[in-house]
Amino acid sequence: MKFRASATSDEGLALLFFDARLRYDPELREHCTDKPFLYQTIREWLEERRSSGWDMHWGPKPSSIFVKGLLRELKLARQKRGGPIVWRDWNHSLDQELIRVKGGISTVDSIAMKFYDSKLEDNPSLRLKCSDRHVLEETFRNWKNETQVTNCSPYHQVYSLRVRWKLIDSLTRQSRDAVLSENVIVWKHTPFDATGSDKETKIAKTLDMIRNSRADLEDNRNGIVIDQVALGSDNICTVGETSTQDLVIRNESDLQMACHVKSSAAMKKGIMVEGETSFVLRPGRNKSVTLSFRSRSISVTKALIVFDFTVDGNFGEDEIDPFSIARYISVRSVSDASDYELVKPIAPYVRQKPPVDTDWKFTNPVRVKPSGGAQTGFAIPLSRYPIPTNLRYGSMTDVAVDLDAVYREGATEYDGGPSDYSVGPDDYPVNAEEGQVEEKRAVDYSTHLNAQNYRVCMSRLLWIEEQQMEVDIKSYDLEGVPLERDGRHYKITVPGLAENRPSVLKGDKININADGARFEGVVLRTTQENAIMELPRSFARSFINGQTVDVRFNFSRTNLRTSHQALGSLKLETQSGIIFPRRLDANNLPLTPLS
Repeated sequence: MKFRASATSDEGLALLFFDARLRYDPELREHCTDKPFLYQTIREWLEERRSSGWDMHWGPKPSSIFVKGLLRELKLARQKRGGPIVWRDWNHSLDQELIRVKGGISTVDSIAMKFYDSKLEDNPSLRLKCSDRHVLEETFRNWKNETQVTNCSPYHQVYSLRVRWKLIDSLTRQSRDAVLSENVIVWKHTPFDATGSDKETKIAKTLDMIRNSRADLEDNRNGIVIDQVALGSDNICTVGETSTQDLVIRNESDLQMACHVKSSAAMKKGIMVEGETSFVLRPGRNKSVTLSFRSRSISVTKALIVFDFTVDGNFGEDEIDPFSIARYISVRSVSDASDYELVKPIAPYVRQKPPVDTDWKFTNPVRVKPSGGAQTGFAIPLSRYPIPTNLRYGSMTDVAVDLDAVYREGATEYDGGPSDYSVGPDDYPVNAEEGQVEEKRAVDYSTHLNAQNYRVCMSRLLWIEEQQMEVDIKSYDLEGVPLERDGRHYKITVPGLAENRPSVLKGDKININADGARFEGVVLRTTQENAIMELPRSFARSFINGQTVDVRFNFSRTNLRTSHQALGSLKLETQSGIIFPRRLDANNLPLTPLS
């Protein structure tokens, strides 16, 4: 009996691979307890499938087929960290279990694709409405109820449509905050595509459309007035406490209205609607429903409640068509409401712009000449320890491969055997749309650290950390900052200085660019808001008090250099026990007990 599985997911391919190669071949299963051998077997099987005409456009990998399919989804094998693969014993009950798991549509990817094919692909208007994530989730739940599909949440469905099937646009840095905060989906194929607009324009048009449609849906109409939702104190709730609100619906028209409250989506988010959900509202009368919410964790909960109205009776049916009014709910859960009042944002969050290559503005500056006083030196001369060229100018994939190599090299010598995992360029796929490297899976390198590779591994990590520090410090660059005199010195205002963002200490260097002239100053002291520094004497010749300059901060490399020096001074032959201490036992006492 062949397993009924979808070949459009790693989980489905895992089952098809197991059925084709391992199910009836216990000898091959025994060889595949070695992970590299198993990966090679999967690669050969995938090549056979591709040559026979299978469409595998998403590029399945042996690691994902093994981990996501054989280990997690199907549970056909188990593996302890660093140990061999252990396969489950095959029997009739397991055969039936897998048929039940994979019968019909069961994997998340195949469910997401079937939903898109049946509801959205040939219905552009519905797809555009589903740009509102609340509408998309409600449409998906209704489809699940119709088809009796289980084991797929709206979150995983959206993730599959975006990552696996590439039907949802990836977000740009400029648009990510607005899209995520407003629960908006941007489809790749929309009516905006025909205009030839770029992604930013399409995202902006989608946001405008959703905001307008939500505003129209929330408008009171036809004499029906519904209160706005305000759970807790201005939609701020305390974790563990129940917040309630009586939401009043008023009929100010001359018609008798029938109302039905649709709250299934809100109830799944923990917002309960108590009282009648279907009732008749006479002219001039009010009706209230009670909303209650109890948060279990610090979070922001967003939901939607829809009130459907129709004219009750024959009078006026021809005048007013059925209509709906919605209330969008956004509740923030905090640990302490009084503390939140002190730290709540006073303006919308704006993501920092990605650093622009402005290094040319601060290269080769004029520096302050050292004074003739006594200079504090080091007892042992301290080298520069510059970042190696392959780390500074290599790609993230190159750095990852280099780091893996230095760990594995020492581990191989120390363990006396081949490593059970190796990293190659294919294990770090590149997201072409966002230009970012996505790590395929995490590796616990601490298990490979030993006395042989400790020094070179730690040096690599220090250099990588220093590169990240260089990137981070550039995010504090200032443009057009007024520079003022402070006696014989100069001062600038540094936002965030009191919170150590950036951290500016006495002796640090600050680069400034004044109308194209580049100078390096030395910080003499700091206050809550200002940094007072000394600049070269030549700067005073053209300086005008209040002149605006561009500023870049630097960090001291002394701590990094002394760390490199400490690593270089390690004597592994005699001092490895300090870094890798042995477990104490009765036969390994470090000291002789006193008599």
